[in-house]
Amino acid sequence: MAFLSLASLYRLVLVLCLLQIVSGICTIRVFGLTLTGGSHFVQMLFVALSIPMLYYLTKCSRRTDRWLSRVDHHILVLACLITNWGMATLITLFFQSTIDFTVIISPCANEMFMIARCAPVVLNTALPIASISILYHASGRIARRARDIHGEEMVVLPQKIVPAWSLGTVSETDSDRVELEIGA
Repeated sequence: MAFLSLASLYRLVLVLCLLQIVSGICTIRVFGLTLTGGSHFVQMLFVALSIPMLYYLTKCSRRTDRWLSRVDHHILVLACLITNWGMATLITLFFQSTIDFTVIISPCANEMFMIARCAPVVLNTALPIASISILYHASGRIARRARDIHGEEMVVLPQKIVPAWSLGTVSETDSDRVELEIGA
C-alpha cells in the first residue's frame, strides 16, 4: 500500500490542492473572470485557505503534544475541511450551471469535454471530489483504528462522559505503530 500513513494522505491532498489552484487559474485565464462569475476564484480561495491547515494536520499526525493530535479534535478539523470543500464545490457548480452554462458548459458538453480548453473545468469538479473522498477516508480510518485500540467504553471526565477512543492521539492510530503493537 502506497499510503500507509496519514501524513502521506495529507501530502496527497496538498498536491491535489495545488493542482486545483493551477486548474482554477487556467479556467479563469481561458474563460475570463467575468464569464466564470468569480466562482472559480471563490473555490481557489477556499482551497488556498485550507493548505496551512492541511500542513499543520500533517505535522500533528506524528506528534502527541499538540491540540490537534487528539483523535476527536483531528476528526473535527477534517470534518470542517470536508465541509469547506463541499461548499466551495457546490458554489462553483451552482454558478457554472446558472450563470455561465452557455459560455462554459454548453461548448464543452458539445465536445464531450474532450478538448484541452475544457480540461480545467473537469479538473475543478474532479479534484475537490477526490480531496473530499481522501479526507473522508482519513477521518474514518482514524476513528476505526482508535476504536480498535481503545474500545467503545465510556470514560468519565470532570465535565462530561466521552468514549475512550476519542481521547487517544492520532499518532498511535497510524498504521505502522498499530501493526507493531498488534504484532508484538
